[in-house]
Order: sequence, then structure tokens, then C-alpha cells
Amino acid sequence: MASFKITIALVIISLALVPTACAHHLWVIKTNEGFMVARGHAPAKTQDYDPSLVKGVKAFDRNGNPVLVTRKVTQSRVFLAPEKDASMITVRCDWGHRVNTTQGKKLMSRQEAEKLGLTVVESFFSTQFSKSLFNAGAGNTKAVGLPFEIIPLDDPLQFHHGEKLPVQLIFQGHPLENAAIISVNGQETKTDKRGLAKLTIAPASVQLFSTRHKVPEQNNPDKDYHLYTTFLSFEVKK
Repeated sequence: MASFKITIALVIISLALVPTACAHHLWVIKTNEGFMVARGHAPAKTQDYDPSLVKGVKAFDRNGNPVLVTRKVTQSRVFLAPEKDASMITVRCDWGHRVNTTQGKKLMSRQEAEKLGLTVVESFFSTQFSKSLFNAGAGNTKAVGLPFEIIPLDDPLQFHHGEKLPVQLIFQGHPLENAAIISVNGQETKTDKRGLAKLTIAPASVQLFSTRHKVPEQNNPDKDYHLYTTFLSFEVKK
């Protein structure tokens, strides 16, 4: 029994040490025909996903005004066609139930895992939000109503490598303190009491920043917490 408890403790510690940068990213890629919702590891490694889990998509022009956007769904991708030029696209995906077990992470609920005889360390539900910017404009510094959102305080597309972009992190309408925002190359920056942080622009064209927030669930047999992740992506010139 003692050795079993030690094993569980080691699994919990190892899971806690896995950085956000190692998780799957969510962002939008500009294509010749329009845009594509991408899941994988930015900037170039995309993977298949279930298009039905892409629950919300919105597009905005340079000034932050809504732009009508239509979807084209394939077996493993969602493609987007805005009615007119879109400077920003936001996405919400509910990826569903996940469990961390003594045999690794599994894409299933706690009850499903236990039926298979797996030892569940923790169970959760994963929701991700993404904001991708494509053109400079006043709209890039406006909040667009995502429940979990990285809001640039200056236009990111006006920045260059090595400069620091001021942002504010908002969760459910309130600043989120002491959250780790991680760049695509693994650099971590913590938010202050007002949810403010300064993100260093990396020496690469595609910039992607992400952060997580866990909300504990009480008396829920299938999840210990709801895991929210939000992404901000854009491209800068050298």
C-alpha cells in the first residue's frame, strides 16, 4: 500500500511539472482559400481533430467589428471563409473529458477509465479558446468577449523581435493574477494582481502565447476540475 501511494504521488508530481507549452496548441492559419482552425504544435505541426468539437468561431475586422464567417467542415478539419477581410478570428473548442492515470493521459471520462481497470489520478474537462491576429488595427487591442482571454494593450503586429508586448489576462470578466503565460518557445511570464504582464516577442515569425486555469468541480463524479486554456497568436516581421 505504501509503495502504491508513493507511485500515485510521483505521477501527480510529474503531471504538475508538464509545461503548458507541451500541450496541444489551438490557433488559426491563413490559407490560400481563407483560414483553417489548427490543432497541434505551432507553428507547423497540425493534427487531425473532431470538427464537431469546434463549438464557436467569430471573425472581426481591423476596428473590431464582427464579420460574418462561414464554415467548411471536412472529416478532420474546419475551414473558414469570412464574408470580407478578417483581421482577427476567435475559436472555442470543447475537447471533452480527460483523465490522468498511472498509465498516462487518456481521452475519456473517469467512469470509462475505471471500467477499463485504470487507476485514475485526476479527471477533468478541457475547453480551449484562441485568438489569432492577421492585420494591424485598433481592434487588436479590444476585448472580444472570450470567457478566458489574453488582451493586448498595444497592437502586437506593430512589435518586433525582443520587444515586450503589454497584455492583460481576463477570466470570466475579471483579471487573473499569478497566471503563467508561456510563449511557443517556452518562456514563462507571470501576471500581476491586475492580470497584467509583458510578453517578450521571440526571434521567430509566428508568435503564440498560452495559459491555463483550473476551476475545481465539487461533487462531480466525472471531473475534479475544468481546465481552461487560452491562446494568442500572430506573426511579426523581422
